[in-house]
Amino acid sequence: MFWLFAVRDAALMHCFAFSRQPRRVVATTMIYLALLYGLLSWLLGALGAQALAGLLRPLSIEYSLPNTAAAAVQAVVAVSIAAWRWRRL
Repeated sequence: MFWLFAVRDAALMHCFAFSRQPRRVVATTMIYLALLYGLLSWLLGALGAQALAGLLRPLSIEYSLPNTAAAAVQAVVAVSIAAWRWRRL
């Protein structure tokens, strides 16, 4: 499951790198990852949606099939967007 999150994060970085004017790619990626891992997970947890918050965290306590499937879906979506951005260059 860690590899799936790593693929998602790398694809997210490539999405920013393949933009028309790639500036501050690493900083932009870090901001988005902080929002994704930190703020969004915290908000979902605060709203009582612990199951949804766990789907966004690679270090969740449970390594179950739904968590792995959610990580795979996120990785596929991120890679698809990165490939689409790459083709548009």
